[in-house]
Amino acid sequence: MNCFRERWWERWEKNGWRNSQKQAVANRDLWERLLAETRRHEVEWHKVAGHADDVMNNRVDLLARGAIGG
Repeated sequence: MNCFRERWWERWEKNGWRNSQKQAVANRDLWERLLAETRRHEVEWHKVAGHADDVMNNRVDLLARGAIGG
């Protein structure tokens, strides 16, 4: 979430997808896909503590586990 709230992606793109330590950004392919979707849709970011029994966080966990077959 910090990537989007603090706009890290702008520096990553400007620096050829290198982080502040000059290393390749991990999971670049996933970040680029997520960034593409945030450009298509208006997104409002809300930080939720993991495993806090939040309805939407539980839904996302369920979807993620389903996507990886777990």
